[in-house]
Amino acid sequence: MSVVPTRVLDAHQATKHAIHATYWKMCSKSFPFFLFAFCKTKDEHDPKVVAKPYPLKIYIAIVAIFLQSTRRLAIPKSRQLMMSWTVAAFVLWVALFRDNSLNFLQSKKETDANALLERVFDIYIRLPNWMQKANPVNPSKNGERIENHMRFPWTMDAIKRITPDGEEPDLGLLLTLRAHIWAIPQGQDVLRQYTATFIFSDEDAFQEQAALAYQASAPILADDSWFIKVSTANPGHFESVVKDKALEV
Repeated sequence: MSVVPTRVLDAHQATKHAIHATYWKMCSKSFPFFLFAFCKTKDEHDPKVVAKPYPLKIYIAIVAIFLQSTRRLAIPKSRQLMMSWTVAAFVLWVALFRDNSLNFLQSKKETDANALLERVFDIYIRLPNWMQKANPVNPSKNGERIENHMRFPWTMDAIKRITPDGEEPDLGLLLTLRAHIWAIPQGQDVLRQYTATFIFSDEDAFQEQAALAYQASAPILADDSWFIKVSTANPGHFESVVKDKALEV
């Protein structure tokens, strides 16, 4: 029986880590790269396949570019265009690559918001193992999905990444969250209590309190935070936002 020399195994492991580091850096700079290279989704119309790579369609690529580059965005949609899936993947991207982020998924009912969160979780658990290990979720529940929340704790690797050369890492961060995704029902009650990094309002046109939620949260959003509205057509606040071509307070 032949034995692979230790130095060969070490070199292989180092090469693998270098490749992963390169992929991670590329993902951090480009949501479209992350989306099409690593994200997979469920297809309810094809139950024989557990997960499919994200479809490389021009309109999805354009939306992905706008999501990363535009902080206030309203997207009219029709069914089966994967807009909600795409924004769900973007919420995950923000949580993975932006430290100290608080990200809200809002829909008319809490059950609908949790359905959105389930999509985010479905995308997460289909990421490569090395990416999940570097970004564990819900450690108190052993990585299982829980209602309303996906919590990403600080890890030693993440702390070392932000620690300046020559300084000691802040181990106290291990007791805190690096990122948080929170599913909430419509309205302003939760949003006005927190400074959000990202708010995704799904089927915004069917939320009677959509205008109140935006008025309560938009003024305190930082310039580099996101408020993304997605909806099928319905008269009201969302329609006026789309026709104005801007999200203004």
